[in-house]
Amino acid sequence: GEGITYAAYDMKTEKAVSVREFFPGRSAGRDIDLISVVPKEGMDKVYSQHLNSFISLWKKIMRLKGVTALITVNDVFQCNGTAYAVYDESERITLRDYLLDTKEGFIPWEKARILFMPVLSTIGTLHTSGVFHRGINPSSFIFSKDGKLKLTDFCIEPARSAAGAFDAEIFDGYAPLEQYFPNKKTDTRTDIYSFCCVLYRALIGTTPIDAKTRSENDRMMIPAKFAEQLPPYVINALINGMSIYPEDRTDNIEQLRSDL
Repeated sequence: GEGITYAAYDMKTEKAVSVREFFPGRSAGRDIDLISVVPKEGMDKVYSQHLNSFISLWKKIMRLKGVTALITVNDVFQCNGTAYAVYDESERITLRDYLLDTKEGFIPWEKARILFMPVLSTIGTLHTSGVFHRGINPSSFIFSKDGKLKLTDFCIEPARSAAGAFDAEIFDGYAPLEQYFPNKKTDTRTDIYSFCCVLYRALIGTTPIDAKTRSENDRMMIPAKFAEQLPPYVINALINGMSIYPEDRTDNIEQLRSDL
């Protein structure tokens, strides 16, 4: 992707935190001091542009401090020729780990509803603030100490598309079709697809078929034993939210929330 995340300790607040450093391997490297970040030859303009995008993204998230299902960003600063974001994430039990630890590998809708509906509201708030995740998957959700889900693992847009400026983070099974093509637009519908795929994984116990395979032969369906247990409106919400083509997909968070 576009950076490195470090486990750190805030000596002022005396608590564990995470520090995200902007370090795009394709366009930058370490200086002779092995700490400072310097653009590679001919990459100054690209590096500067993406660095500014990184700072802008994390400052937007920092302004949303207190939003329920969102990590708390405490600081965004520039140093060593690059930028850093500091956020609370002392324990990292991911949704993926949690689901793998369950006896059945999935959870019932009654439990999923309690876990996921606050997340949906948070994603809506992010979109209103001009922040799109573009990388929602079971590992991008962590559990806070009170047992609630929080969304983390944010990246700037070029790091999550096939445009070629980065070694893109595209999560097969959770990324919609438009993320696999350099010139396709990503927006609210991108996150809706990914969110619905994560909900599908939580309810069904398997990763959905990846979007490129589905575009050639869409064999994705709800297995009969789950179709009998899940409310029909949940199944319909998943089908509409996971439509392969963006123009056929649920296009806003409020509609998805209503459908669920």
